[in-house]
Amino acid sequence: KKSIRLHPDRNGEENRPIFEEFTDARDVFSDVHLRQVYVTQMLEVFSKIGPDHIEIAHEAWNKKHRPDVAEQATRNAKGGKNKDAPLQLEGVLDLSQTPRGVMVTNYRRNNSDIVKIAVYALQPKYEFYSKIKSIRVEMKSTTNEKRSFLLKRRDIVAKIQLDCHRQAMLEPLVTVAETSLNPGLWEIVAYIQLDPMGTDIMNPNNASGESVAMKPSALMMFDVVDRAQEKLVNHFETAEGRCKQVYAELSSVVHKLRSNSSAQNNSLSVLERYGTYHNVLVRARQK
Repeated sequence: KKSIRLHPDRNGEENRPIFEEFTDARDVFSDVHLRQVYVTQMLEVFSKIGPDHIEIAHEAWNKKHRPDVAEQATRNAKGGKNKDAPLQLEGVLDLSQTPRGVMVTNYRRNNSDIVKIAVYALQPKYEFYSKIKSIRVEMKSTTNEKRSFLLKRRDIVAKIQLDCHRQAMLEPLVTVAETSLNPGLWEIVAYIQLDPMGTDIMNPNNASGESVAMKPSALMMFDVVDRAQEKLVNHFETAEGRCKQVYAELSSVVHKLRSNSSAQNNSLSVLERYGTYHNVLVRARQK
């Protein structure tokens, strides 16, 4: 309604700049997240620095968050050598960073050992989820067994949940796979592909055919243990410990009997000595 009231056909050509600014702002802030980020940051500038810096903060915000302005600023910074080059995300997602190592956890499900493989979201998370194209996890064991898992954007978006205000809840970890692995030591590396033109978190499709490859994640080592074998070993070690304890106790009793036998032979009858030894054997059998 306001754009109609501000239209130059009703207010004259002298008001066209105001109309264009309004429609431009309306188009950018149709993205709910961008609108929330803008309002929050401008209020912070106003409260901490003062109203005199709002215009400077507005220009800085455009260069960093607004897709078309940020893209042009990035290309200008490169000297305009390639005007058609895709946005490289400088100042938003640091492409030189090395992603953190893959998070691996294991749990029991239906009497089976399951390994959960997840990748840390890059910061800021909003940019990561807006531009993520795919995540590929490569695994290799010490026995040269190889496994590979690929998670595409459509699957990543399907995992995003909404809060009561229909806002996306962005998790710090993206689950790539839940699977079973053979026992052994595994090397795990993640490869992340970004779409530099992406701006909508909930869009299941890639915004363009462009692709930016991040550095491989830090190498992660994970030891998969055979739980059944581990249980047998624990039982054996427990039994072995008890046997050693019993052996030590019986050895101590035998030593005492032998050391006292010469002194008791003169005072004890054969029957009494037999009874003493019998009691020792009974206790040993119980042990």
